[in-house]
Amino acid sequence: MSDILGVTAQKVMQDIQQLLADGQFGEEGRLPPERRLAERFGVARNTVRQALIKMEKEGLLLRQVGRGTFVKQVSAKEAAQPWTLKDASPTEIMEVRLIMEPHAAALAATRANSHELSRLKLALDKSLKAEDIQEFESWDAEIHLGIFEATKNAVLLHYCKEINAIRKQPAWFELKKRSLSPERRHLYNRQHRSLVGAILARNPDEAYRLAREHALEVKVNLVGE
Repeated sequence: MSDILGVTAQKVMQDIQQLLADGQFGEEGRLPPERRLAERFGVARNTVRQALIKMEKEGLLLRQVGRGTFVKQVSAKEAAQPWTLKDASPTEIMEVRLIMEPHAAALAATRANSHELSRLKLALDKSLKAEDIQEFESWDAEIHLGIFEATKNAVLLHYCKEINAIRKQPAWFELKKRSLSPERRHLYNRQHRSLVGAILARNPDEAYRLAREHALEVKVNLVGE
Protein backbone atom coordinates (compact mmCIF):
# COMPACT_ATOMS: atom_id res chain seq x y z
CA MET A 1 0.00 0.00 0.00
CA SER A 2 1.30 3.47 -0.90
CA ASP A 3 2.23 5.83 1.92
CA ILE A 4 0.30 8.59 0.12
CA LEU A 5 -3.30 8.84 1.33
CA GLY A 6 -6.24 9.92 -0.75
CA VAL A 7 -7.89 13.22 0.11
CA THR A 8 -10.75 11.64 2.11
CA ALA A 9 -8.46 9.31 4.09
CA GLN A 10 -6.12 12.25 4.79
CA LYS A 11 -9.05 14.25 6.18
CA VAL A 12 -10.11 11.29 8.35
CA MET A 13 -6.55 11.02 9.66
CA GLN A 14 -6.51 14.72 10.55
CA ASP A 15 -9.88 14.40 12.31
CA ILE A 16 -8.67 11.43 14.36
CA GLN A 17 -5.49 13.31 15.27
CA GLN A 18 -7.64 16.19 16.52
CA LEU A 19 -9.66 13.77 18.65
CA LEU A 20 -6.39 12.40 20.05
CA ALA A 21 -5.21 15.92 20.88
CA ASP A 22 -8.53 16.64 22.60
CA GLY A 23 -8.24 13.48 24.72
CA GLN A 24 -11.46 12.02 23.35
CA PHE A 25 -10.39 8.40 23.79
CA GLY A 26 -10.10 8.33 27.57
CA GLU A 27 -7.20 7.36 29.82
CA GLU A 28 -6.87 3.95 28.20
CA GLY A 29 -6.53 5.60 24.78
CA ARG A 30 -8.60 2.97 23.01
CA LEU A 31 -10.16 4.01 19.72
CA PRO A 32 -13.70 3.00 18.71
CA PRO A 33 -14.02 0.17 16.15
CA GLU A 34 -13.51 1.03 12.47
CA ARG A 35 -17.26 0.70 11.87
CA ARG A 36 -18.13 3.36 14.45
CA LEU A 37 -15.41 5.70 13.19
CA ALA A 38 -16.69 5.25 9.63
CA GLU A 39 -20.20 6.15 10.79
CA ARG A 40 -18.92 9.16 12.73
CA PHE A 41 -17.01 10.59 9.76
CA GLY A 42 -19.49 9.48 7.10
CA VAL A 43 -16.95 7.47 5.10
CA ALA A 44 -16.31 3.86 4.10
CA ARG A 45 -14.60 1.53 6.60
CA ASN A 46 -11.75 1.01 4.13
CA THR A 47 -11.05 4.75 4.22
CA VAL A 48 -10.83 4.66 8.02
CA ARG A 49 -8.59 1.60 7.81
CA GLN A 50 -6.19 3.41 5.46
CA ALA A 51 -5.97 6.34 7.88
CA LEU A 52 -5.34 4.05 10.87
CA ILE A 53 -2.64 2.09 9.04
CA LYS A 54 -0.91 5.36 8.12
CA MET A 55 -1.08 6.56 11.73
CA GLU A 56 0.30 3.25 12.96
CA LYS A 57 3.24 3.54 10.53
CA GLU A 58 3.92 7.02 11.87
CA GLY A 59 4.01 5.69 15.43
CA LEU A 60 0.82 7.40 16.60
CA LEU A 61 -1.24 4.26 17.17
CA LEU A 62 -0.70 0.69 18.35
CA ARG A 63 -3.00 -1.99 16.93
CA GLN A 64 -3.31 -5.12 19.07
CA VAL A 65 -4.98 -8.22 17.66
CA GLY A 66 -8.06 -9.11 19.68
CA ARG A 67 -7.91 -5.95 21.77
CA GLY A 68 -8.27 -3.04 19.38
CA THR A 69 -6.41 0.12 18.41
CA PHE A 70 -4.77 2.31 21.06
CA VAL A 71 -3.04 5.66 21.24
CA LYS A 72 0.67 4.93 21.42
CA GLN A 73 2.45 6.33 24.44
CA VAL A 74 5.60 8.08 23.26
CA SER A 75 8.84 8.55 25.15
CA ALA A 76 10.21 11.98 25.96
CA LYS A 77 12.84 11.49 23.25
CA GLU A 78 10.20 10.69 20.63
CA ALA A 79 8.05 13.62 21.69
CA ALA A 80 11.02 15.95 21.26
CA GLN A 81 11.53 15.00 17.60
CA PRO A 82 10.91 18.16 15.53
CA TRP A 83 8.26 18.24 12.84
CA THR A 84 9.65 18.72 9.33
CA LEU A 85 8.19 19.53 5.95
CA LYS A 86 8.57 15.86 5.00
CA ASP A 87 5.85 15.05 7.56
CA ALA A 88 3.31 17.15 5.64
CA SER A 89 0.55 15.61 3.56
CA PRO A 90 0.31 16.19 -0.22
CA THR A 91 -2.69 18.46 0.40
CA GLU A 92 -0.71 20.57 2.88
CA ILE A 93 2.26 20.77 0.51
CA MET A 94 0.09 21.92 -2.39
CA GLU A 95 -1.71 24.51 -0.25
CA VAL A 96 1.63 26.03 0.73
CA ARG A 97 2.89 25.93 -2.86
CA LEU A 98 -0.22 27.81 -3.91
CA ILE A 99 0.68 30.55 -1.43
CA MET A 100 4.45 30.71 -1.96
CA GLU A 101 5.06 30.14 -5.66
CA PRO A 102 3.14 33.11 -7.10
CA HIS A 103 5.02 35.51 -4.82
CA ALA A 104 8.34 33.88 -5.71
CA ALA A 105 7.59 34.22 -9.42
CA ALA A 106 6.76 37.91 -9.00
CA LEU A 107 10.01 38.51 -7.13
CA ALA A 108 11.99 36.58 -9.75
CA ALA A 109 10.54 38.78 -12.49
CA THR A 110 12.01 41.86 -10.80
CA ARG A 111 15.26 40.42 -9.36
CA ALA A 112 16.61 37.79 -11.77
CA ASN A 113 19.97 38.52 -13.37
CA SER A 114 20.99 37.45 -16.87
CA HIS A 115 22.66 34.24 -15.65
CA GLU A 116 19.55 33.18 -13.73
CA LEU A 117 17.33 33.94 -16.71
CA SER A 118 19.57 31.80 -18.94
CA ARG A 119 19.30 28.92 -16.46
CA LEU A 120 15.53 29.25 -16.46
CA LYS A 121 15.40 29.13 -20.26
CA LEU A 122 17.65 26.06 -20.28
CA ALA A 123 15.53 24.21 -17.69
CA LEU A 124 12.38 25.07 -19.65
CA ASP A 125 13.91 23.82 -22.91
CA LYS A 126 15.03 20.57 -21.28
CA SER A 127 11.61 19.98 -19.74
CA LEU A 128 9.89 20.51 -23.08
CA LYS A 129 12.17 17.91 -24.67
CA ALA A 130 11.97 15.36 -21.82
CA GLU A 131 11.43 11.82 -23.11
CA ASP A 132 9.77 10.34 -20.02
CA ILE A 133 7.99 11.36 -16.84
CA GLN A 134 11.07 11.01 -14.63
CA GLU A 135 13.12 13.34 -16.85
CA PHE A 136 10.21 15.77 -17.11
CA GLU A 137 9.74 15.80 -13.34
CA SER A 138 13.47 16.45 -12.83
CA TRP A 139 13.51 19.48 -15.15
CA ASP A 140 10.15 20.64 -13.80
CA ALA A 141 11.79 20.82 -10.37
CA GLU A 142 14.74 22.73 -11.91
CA ILE A 143 12.38 25.34 -13.34
CA HIS A 144 10.89 25.97 -9.90
CA LEU A 145 14.33 25.96 -8.28
CA GLY A 146 15.53 28.51 -10.82
CA ILE A 147 12.60 30.78 -10.02
CA PHE A 148 13.26 30.61 -6.28
CA GLU A 149 17.00 31.19 -6.74
CA ALA A 150 16.17 34.33 -8.70
CA THR A 151 14.24 35.75 -5.73
CA LYS A 152 17.55 36.30 -3.90
CA ASN A 153 15.72 35.22 -0.74
CA ALA A 154 17.49 32.53 1.30
CA VAL A 155 14.34 31.49 3.19
CA LEU A 156 12.35 30.99 -0.03
CA LEU A 157 15.24 29.07 -1.59
CA HIS A 158 15.49 26.76 1.43
CA TYR A 159 11.75 26.12 1.20
CA CYS A 160 12.02 25.24 -2.50
CA LYS A 161 14.89 22.80 -1.88
CA GLU A 162 12.82 21.09 0.81
CA ILE A 163 9.90 20.75 -1.61
CA ASN A 164 12.19 19.33 -4.30
CA ALA A 165 13.54 16.77 -1.82
CA ILE A 166 9.97 15.63 -1.13
CA ARG A 167 9.29 15.39 -4.86
CA LYS A 168 12.14 12.87 -5.15
CA GLN A 169 10.52 10.47 -2.69
CA PRO A 170 9.12 7.32 -4.39
CA ALA A 171 5.61 7.73 -2.97
CA TRP A 172 5.36 11.33 -4.16
CA PHE A 173 6.70 10.40 -7.61
CA GLU A 174 4.10 7.65 -7.91
CA LEU A 175 1.35 10.12 -7.03
CA LYS A 176 2.61 12.55 -9.67
CA LYS A 177 2.99 9.79 -12.26
CA ARG A 178 -0.61 8.65 -11.75
CA SER A 179 -1.90 12.19 -12.25
CA LEU A 180 0.36 13.17 -15.18
CA SER A 181 -1.45 12.16 -18.35
CA PRO A 182 0.00 13.21 -21.74
CA GLU A 183 -2.66 15.92 -21.96
CA ARG A 184 -1.76 17.33 -18.55
CA ARG A 185 1.93 17.24 -19.38
CA HIS A 186 1.24 19.32 -22.52
CA LEU A 187 -0.76 21.74 -20.37
CA TYR A 188 2.06 22.02 -17.81
CA ASN A 189 4.51 22.66 -20.66
CA ARG A 190 2.36 25.52 -21.92
CA GLN A 191 2.01 26.94 -18.42
CA HIS A 192 5.76 26.71 -17.79
CA ARG A 193 6.49 28.40 -21.13
CA SER A 194 4.12 31.26 -20.33
CA LEU A 195 5.43 31.63 -16.78
CA VAL A 196 9.08 31.74 -17.79
CA GLY A 197 8.14 34.15 -20.56
CA ALA A 198 6.56 36.53 -18.04
CA ILE A 199 9.69 36.41 -15.88
CA LEU A 200 11.90 37.06 -18.91
CA ALA A 201 9.64 40.00 -19.79
CA ARG A 202 10.08 41.42 -16.26
CA ASN A 203 6.32 41.35 -15.68
CA PRO A 204 5.77 40.53 -11.98
CA ASP A 205 1.96 40.80 -12.08
CA GLU A 206 1.70 38.36 -14.99
CA ALA A 207 4.29 36.05 -13.41
CA TYR A 208 2.24 35.99 -10.20
CA ARG A 209 -0.99 35.22 -12.06
CA LEU A 210 0.55 32.45 -14.18
CA ALA A 211 2.37 30.83 -11.24
CA ARG A 212 -0.84 30.74 -9.23
CA GLU A 213 -2.77 29.32 -12.18
CA HIS A 214 -0.16 26.58 -12.59
CA ALA A 215 0.04 25.72 -8.89
CA LEU A 216 -3.76 25.53 -8.67
CA GLU A 217 -3.90 23.21 -11.70
CA VAL A 218 -1.29 20.90 -10.17
CA LYS A 219 -3.08 20.93 -6.81
CA VAL A 220 -6.43 19.95 -8.35
CA ASN A 221 -4.84 17.17 -10.41
CA LEU A 222 -2.86 15.75 -7.48
CA VAL A 223 -5.19 16.03 -4.50
CA GLY A 224 -8.47 17.50 -5.75
CA GLU A 225 -10.09 20.84 -4.91
